[in-house]
Amino acid sequence: MSSLIIFFLVINSFSAFTFLKVEKKKKINEKEIKKELIKEIVSLEDWRIFSRMEDIIYRKDFEKFLYGFSKNKVYKTGKKEPINLYFRIKSLELLEGKKDFYLLAIGDKEFALLDKNLELLYYKEFKQKIERYFLADRNFDGGEELYLIFNDKISCFSEEERKLYEHTNGLSNFIWFANNKDLYLFLFPDSLVLLEKDGKTKKIFSLKNEKFILCAPQKKGLTIISLIENRSISAYTHNNKIEIFGTFDSVSGEVLKEGYLIKADDNLFFINKALTYYEKINEFYPIKRIKDYRILDLNGDGKKDLVINNGEYSYYFLNNLSTLEEMQKDYYSRLINRIKNENLYNYQDLLITLLNLSAIVNLPFDEINQKIEKMIKKYYVAKVQRKLLLSSFLSVFFVLLIVLVVRPFFYRLRSKKWRIENRPLPQLCKIVEDLVALNHNYLLKGNFVGAQNAIKKIIEEFKLVEEEFFYLKTTLESKFFTENYLAILKKLLNNKNIRNLREIIKEISHNLSQKIVFLNIKNFEINQFLEKEGYYFLEIYDPFSSEENLDYQIFLDNKLINFLTHLIIDHFHYAQKKAVITLEKKIITDWQRKVVLTFYSDAETSVNLKNGHLAEEIREIKEDYCDYLQITLGKRTEEKLLVIFSDLIGIIEGIIKKTKISL
Repeated sequence: MSSLIIFFLVINSFSAFTFLKVEKKKKINEKEIKKELIKEIVSLEDWRIFSRMEDIIYRKDFEKFLYGFSKNKVYKTGKKEPINLYFRIKSLELLEGKKDFYLLAIGDKEFALLDKNLELLYYKEFKQKIERYFLADRNFDGGEELYLIFNDKISCFSEEERKLYEHTNGLSNFIWFANNKDLYLFLFPDSLVLLEKDGKTKKIFSLKNEKFILCAPQKKGLTIISLIENRSISAYTHNNKIEIFGTFDSVSGEVLKEGYLIKADDNLFFINKALTYYEKINEFYPIKRIKDYRILDLNGDGKKDLVINNGEYSYYFLNNLSTLEEMQKDYYSRLINRIKNENLYNYQDLLITLLNLSAIVNLPFDEINQKIEKMIKKYYVAKVQRKLLLSSFLSVFFVLLIVLVVRPFFYRLRSKKWRIENRPLPQLCKIVEDLVALNHNYLLKGNFVGAQNAIKKIIEEFKLVEEEFFYLKTTLESKFFTENYLAILKKLLNNKNIRNLREIIKEISHNLSQKIVFLNIKNFEINQFLEKEGYYFLEIYDPFSSEENLDYQIFLDNKLINFLTHLIIDHFHYAQKKAVITLEKKIITDWQRKVVLTFYSDAETSVNLKNGHLAEEIREIKEDYCDYLQITLGKRTEEKLLVIFSDLIGIIEGIIKKTKISL
C-alpha cells in the first residue's frame, strides 16, 4: 500500500491525471488525439471548419480560442479572414509567454510570431533549413523560448525581447540543452559543455562507463542524470544522489517542474526534484510496456498532459484534477456511469482504484460500497434477463431468415446460373446432342429405363438443375416421360442463341460491299455461277426435297458470328475477280442434318489450317464446339473452305413433329 500511496502522491505532484484510452495506434499521433479531445469541447460550427485543417490548437484562457493552419494561412475562430504568411507552414505552435500566449508558425526556412488576434509581431527567414525545433522554458523564468536547430548553429528566440540569439559553436548535435541566464548548457552522451555569455567555455566529461541523459541547473549547482554501465540510472547533485537499478539499453528523459521523467527501454520512471524517491509509472497503469511518450497540452488548459503508447494503444492522462478528493469523485462518477451503461465486466479496475484512493485520504467508503453492490445486482439481473430474451429472439429470427429467405435466394441464384438456357453455347450444343441421341437410342425403342439412366448421366456430367429433369428422373410411365422430354426440347427452341444464319451472312456481306449479289438457286445451277466473274452469295435448295423449313435457324453466339465475319472479309479480300459463298441444307437422316457454308474464289492462295492467325482461331473454334461445327478444306481448286454446322434445330423440330405419345 505504501508504494501505491507514493505513486498517487507522485501523480498528484505532477497533477492528478484523468486516464483515457484512444483508438488502436502503434505510434503516438499527437494531432489525432488533440482533434479527438477538441471535438468534444468546441461547437459543431467551428468543428466543421477546423476539422479540415492540417493541425489545430485549442486554448482555454478566459474565452475559447481555436486556431488552425492550412498551407500558408492561419485561421482563428470568430475571425473571418485568415492571415497569409506567404510561406508553406509545417507546424503551428503555442508559445507561452510570461504575460500572454502567442502563436508560432514554422516553415522549412522561416518562422513568424503572431499574437492571439493573428497580428504579425515578428518574422525571420533563414538561409538554411531548420532541422528541428523545440519550445521549452530552459532558462526557468516562467516563459517558454523557441529553439531552432540548424546543421551548424542554434538559434534561440525570446518572446520578451523579440530578439534572436545565435550560437555557432558546432554544438547542434546535443541531446539536451538548458539556458541558465549567465550560461548555456549543452549535454552530450560523454560530456557537458558550459558556455558562458561572454564566450568562455567549460567542459565536464563523463566517467569511463557513464553516459549523460539529462541535466538541469539548480540554485546551487547542477542535477545530472546518467546511465552507468547500462546497469543503473543515477541522478545526483553536489549533495544528493538516487539510483534506479536494472539492465537498460536505451534511456532518454524530460525535465519537468516537479522532477524528471525517465524513459528506460519499455519503462517510464518519475524522479522527484529533490532526488528523494522515484516511482515506476507503468506498474500502476494497464500499460506494462511503454514504447513512447509525449508531454504536451492536449486540451488547451495551459497544463502539460501525458501521452503514453504501449505499441498497440495510445493512452492519455489529462492534467485536470487538483486533489485526491477530486480524483475520488471523478473515479466514482465514471464507475457509476460504467455500471449504468451495463459495462459490468470492466468495472473492477475502477472499483479497486476507488477503494485505494479512499484508503489514502481516509474517506468513508461503506455507504458507497453498498450502493455500488446494489446497483451491480440490479443492473446485472436486468441485463441477464434482457440478454436471454434478446438472444432467444435473435436465434429464432436468424434461423427463420436463413431458412425462409437466405437459402431460397442463393438456391434460386445458383439455379438460374446453371439452367440450360444460361449455359454457354459450346456446352449447350453438347447437352442438345446428348438429348437428341437419347431419343434415337432409347425412346424410339421403348427403353425408358435406359433413357432414364442416360438422363441421370447427363445431369451428373453437366451439373444441370435437377428440378428441370425431376419427372424424367422419377417416373418410367411412358406418356408422362415422353411429355416431359418433349417439353424440354421445346424449351430449347426458345434459346437466346438461336439465329438465322442466312440473315447473318447477308448483313455481314451487305456491310462489306454493295457489289455482292444475293440469289436463291437450285442445286444443279451452281456450276454456271462458278464460271462467272463477280461476287455472289447463293442460297441453294433442292427442288425435289420435301423439306419445308429453309429459314436456316441454328445455334450461334457472338464468338461464332465474329469468326464468320473474319472468314467472309478475308474471302472477298483475297479474291481476284470472283468470289462465291453458298448456303445449303443437307439431310442424310432425321438425326444427320447439316447446314453447309462453302467458300469459292479465284484467290491464288489456299487457306492455311496449320499456321497464321486464322489457323489459330480455327483450332480454338474446333476445340470449343467439337462435333457441332466442322471446318475443312475443299476438294476442288476453287473450293477454298467448308464450314459445316450440325442442324440441331431441325433435328429437334423433327423429333417433336414425329414423336407420338402412346396412351
